[in-house]
Amino acid sequence: MAQQAAHHPCPEPARDHRPEPRVDRRGHRLRHGGGHAPPLRQGAADHTDRLPAHLRRAPRRLSRPLPAHGTRQRWGRQATPAKGTRSPSELARSDSAVTNVWQDAWVREGESVKRSVVLPVYNEEGSVARTIAAVASEVAEWPDCEILVCDNASTDDTVAVVRDLAEADPRIRVLTAESNGLYAWNVGRGINSAQGDRIFVLDGDGQYPPSVFHDLDRELAGGAGLVLGHRTVRVGGAVRVIASYTYLTLCRLYLGFDLRDINAGARGLSHEFASHVQIRHLGSMVNPELYATAVSLGFAVQEVSVGHEHRVAGETSHVFGRPLALIRQATEYFSFLRKSYSPLGRPRLTRRR
Repeated sequence: MAQQAAHHPCPEPARDHRPEPRVDRRGHRLRHGGGHAPPLRQGAADHTDRLPAHLRRAPRRLSRPLPAHGTRQRWGRQATPAKGTRSPSELARSDSAVTNVWQDAWVREGESVKRSVVLPVYNEEGSVARTIAAVASEVAEWPDCEILVCDNASTDDTVAVVRDLAEADPRIRVLTAESNGLYAWNVGRGINSAQGDRIFVLDGDGQYPPSVFHDLDRELAGGAGLVLGHRTVRVGGAVRVIASYTYLTLCRLYLGFDLRDINAGARGLSHEFASHVQIRHLGSMVNPELYATAVSLGFAVQEVSVGHEHRVAGETSHVFGRPLALIRQATEYFSFLRKSYSPLGRPRLTRRR
């Protein structure tokens, strides 16, 4: 009997025990680095399981891209190019240096700081008492503060009024002059005579509120050498406003002046900067020369807002002549400053960044 042949069924295909490839929400397979990869060709082998575990894990996604080399990242701002091609370590050192400057300023703020208020006056008999009273009330929280009144050879009883106030308040000092040396000279000698670590110069005609002292003091504590005020509201006739804008335009052309007001009567100076101030041009303006001195010596210049009010008494000593003569005098003045504070007549004064 013929032996029946054994039936051998077809062998089952071997099961693939490899893990299923990772896919995203759309069903696309992910690479081991986290990026997308095209679907596998039919019959192609997937060797993802042979990779080390640390390569099979998807990398953590950053919330923002890292800044490229040579850029500096600020909070809330995009990466901006830094000056030159400095390395990240150099950028870190520069940032730490800026931080140390602010820390030093706060340390100095905790120490005893002496302040001086300089009030240049001329024929202010009717308003000087009110101005000094407002200044004394504003600086009452600073016990070590002097009030220096610089009289520019007044022809009325301004000096007598100030001396009566000085007898009752030891903080008040008065400087007199035999002849009128004009406004810039009067401000310059007041700065050179002040003994404070921070010096505030406020016109003595009562048109600027003494409350600006706190804004000036804050900027000086932050490291500024010179702080100038800019008037948010201007009072006076149209001639004064036009003259101020003419001066401002010429000052920007000749000196690179980048502030908003050129002749406001409120200023703040540090003792370090004040020791270098020597007014050379004796005229009716002083802020441009203070700015030129600060920029040429490398001191930081800042600006604060200040109010402007009408005169209570007295008359202004600034006389505006013919427009063409006014422009010619201003041009000569700014040309003099440019040559005086620039070596060999070359423009050294640039816009503050």
